[in-house]
Amino acid sequence: MRRLSPRHLLRPEWGLAALLLLGALIVKVVVNPPDAPLRFALYYQLASAFTSGIAAALLFILGERLLANLAPVARSRGHWLWLTAAATITLALFLTIHPPRATPLTRLLEATALSLAGTVALLALFLPASGLLRFRDLARASTEILGRWAPLLAYLAAVAPLMSATLSRTPLVLDPILLRMDLSLGFSPSEAIFAWEFDLGWVRLVSNWGYPLLGLFLAAIAATLHLAGAAAQCRRCLLALTLVASGGLVCYQLAPALGPLHAFPGLFQTPADTPELAARAAELRAAIVAGPDRIPGSLAHPRNVMPSLHTAFTLVTLAAAWSWRRRLFWLCLPVGIVQVFTALTLCVHYVVDIVAAVPFAAACWALADWLIRRSPLVGEEPLSSQADYRPRPFLLSLAAALALLLLWAKLAPLPPIVAWPLVAVIAGIPASLGIRLHAR
Repeated sequence: MRRLSPRHLLRPEWGLAALLLLGALIVKVVVNPPDAPLRFALYYQLASAFTSGIAAALLFILGERLLANLAPVARSRGHWLWLTAAATITLALFLTIHPPRATPLTRLLEATALSLAGTVALLALFLPASGLLRFRDLARASTEILGRWAPLLAYLAAVAPLMSATLSRTPLVLDPILLRMDLSLGFSPSEAIFAWEFDLGWVRLVSNWGYPLLGLFLAAIAATLHLAGAAAQCRRCLLALTLVASGGLVCYQLAPALGPLHAFPGLFQTPADTPELAARAAELRAAIVAGPDRIPGSLAHPRNVMPSLHTAFTLVTLAAAWSWRRRLFWLCLPVGIVQVFTALTLCVHYVVDIVAAVPFAAACWALADWLIRRSPLVGEEPLSSQADYRPRPFLLSLAAALALLLLWAKLAPLPPIVAWPLVAVIAGIPASLGIRLHAR
């Protein structure tokens, strides 16, 4: 029997969850920031859909775990009845309840989470009462889910006070610097995308539906790993996602931003498709470039973040899918592309945010991989061996990417002949080395 050392008993995901909750408690007691209501509809929908998507995934896992304890025939019938009831209730809630400010997608996800909550609660009451399930099986399933998903749940519990503190502590934002970095590419990417999709209704439709799907997207992949019994890979996925989320909270403080749509609304009122409008936009851009590095940030909008968390979450989720089953990766790739695509088409991120998200996601994935390898659980299938594991080049590439980003921010706008190679180095080298080191 293999002897367990203390490092096998200390789970890094629990430590991260504890740090998030402790940080939120300290901020709430010491700083006591005012609540930051989500006045902008898009962010309200994203927050609601993100939480509902994760809740739906957790409830689905619990229902599957409860039914897994039944005999094959009872399990098959119970599974069919449960999903039919959940789908029926979801449809009824979706058609009858219309919360204010909720889009059809948000309503659908909220209805799904509510219906799953009700039907899983019935399973948890009926199965033990009928003798088909022991209470200890119910407790074991609940403990397993809460233990594995603890870091992401802690983030959801901690994010409100921490984000409120960000709003109150960052009255100035760095959007002028980020815009200058984008202009280094030889054009204004956000304005070009805005002009392209202005008359394309399908792009706006895809954006409004795709952008809030982030929570369900990442939760569905983690839930797939959980239900497949890939415990180590599921733990790595959830830890990497929480590292992205918690690292993003730090970046909100270090590089606060609003995003081009909110920081410079004058550039996004209408496409600059006439000489007069083009001249006015050029004057505004010139004033921004020549102006201060920081501008006042509106408290009506939550801070966006550089790097793009939408992109970083997506990359980590796709890495988890790739490391488990290539087929799952290819099935998820279109949804992942939509996540990155909508961050640009909605004009809530700069292109440099997308570029910076690549080394950021690679670092979070690599750290999660290293931590999970150092804390295996008894009976858990280990991650694949890495005999040729050489982290030094990867770490050097991350340090170089950060240094180049800071240099770019300091000197922007740069000539395009300099900026484009910077993009390739900042995003390409950490990504390629990370793929080689942490492919499985």
